[in-house]
Amino acid sequence: GEAESQFVKLYEKAADFIYIVSATDGRILDANRAMRRETGYSVEELNRLTVFDLHPETAHPIIERQLRLQDDENASFPPPIETQLHCR
Repeated sequence: GEAESQFVKLYEKAADFIYIVSATDGRILDANRAMRRETGYSVEELNRLTVFDLHPETAHPIIERQLRLQDDENASFPPPIETQLHCR
């Protein structure tokens, strides 16, 4: 519908990196244009990676916590984190 169409436009045109991750295993399901452009990965390449592949090991505990929160319907949305990304 119209709302979904607006979301897709915002998602793709956002200047910030946005990527969708599976809460169960950290697989990267999708990534917006900004993330693809800045990291140099295509969606197909990202689909073969997990969020842990993209971030340094020091960030893994924070990411694990965020994935647990993402999987908890009663938890608030996890806050954004600032970390480095491994690029192509």
